[in-house]
Amino acid sequence: MKSTTLALATFLLGTTTAIPSVVPVPLNPSGAASCVGWPSTQGAFKVQVSSSEDDAFNDFPIQPTTTTWGSSTLELLGANLLKSYRYAKAPYFCVNGELRVGASQETVGVSKDMRNAFPLLQVEDPESTYEIEVYAHEIDGVRQEGVFLGAQNKTTWGFNYVRPTCGAEGAGQNGFFQVKLLDLPVDEQYPPTAGYDPEFQGFLKLTVW
Repeated sequence: MKSTTLALATFLLGTTTAIPSVVPVPLNPSGAASCVGWPSTQGAFKVQVSSSEDDAFNDFPIQPTTTTWGSSTLELLGANLLKSYRYAKAPYFCVNGELRVGASQETVGVSKDMRNAFPLLQVEDPESTYEIEVYAHEIDGVRQEGVFLGAQNKTTWGFNYVRPTCGAEGAGQNGFFQVKLLDLPVDEQYPPTAGYDPEFQGFLKLTVW
């Protein structure tokens, strides 16, 4: 709890910067069974927040977590408040053009619910998610440094804080920031449900370990 309190204090002291207006450029077409364009075709890499509207949030690691959503329990990716690399972090991999995470290399897809487009792990219905893709960013026609995650030519993500909870026999969860992809089109088969507007926005950047 102390580390979480310190992290939140850091946010309060942070400055606000407008997210840059970028043009996403696909580096590997959806469905391509290769890792062309990814930061590493064989080794592991990490996912971090980049160009956040909240400057104090930049470089925070994105990690698998579990949360409740209504009556359901979701496995998804979220922004981990334990920023220090003294804490173990799950690695990411590209496998046949797909984003995988952890030692078990679980698949990750973005929910087609455009109001709650969370990056979900091991979904039962693969048709309910978009494949996560890699993009470059251009500003005024100039290619920017880095490789970024997105889907459907969208790479801007929104962040909402989920407070820690206490449960029986220590079954609560630590505080973390939910991450969801913004500005996706409405999918008629998976229509949008009620969801929170993001507290701030940013990108998700891939970096080799």
